[in-house]
Amino acid sequence: MPGAPLAITSAVFTEEADLMARLRGVKDRDPAQAVRLAREGNQRFADSGNAPERASILIHALADRGASSEARAEAEQMVNRYPDSDWVREIERFTGAHRHRSVRVNDAGRLEFY
Repeated sequence: MPGAPLAITSAVFTEEADLMARLRGVKDRDPAQAVRLAREGNQRFADSGNAPERASILIHALADRGASSEARAEAEQMVNRYPDSDWVREIERFTGAHRHRSVRVNDAGRLEFY
């Protein structure tokens, strides 16, 4: 069925778009709900293009709830997982967490970040 993968992909995109809309809507007024939605989104859509924004919202929501150690731990993971994201630069300013990048050339002659 050639149309099935597209339908599934569209459904996933729609689900993530809906989750992101809800998350953006609650982030400034309900940190507990923002934490829950961000974690759900990170679990369901871990590698999507919205993941860095979701991580940023999660970090801010944790900080707003007074969970500064947890926010800092999430920030450390985020800055290394999404090193080239504009969201990372904002989190670096907000938390002081910074990317730790090492570069090497792998056996295929390509740059590898680790």
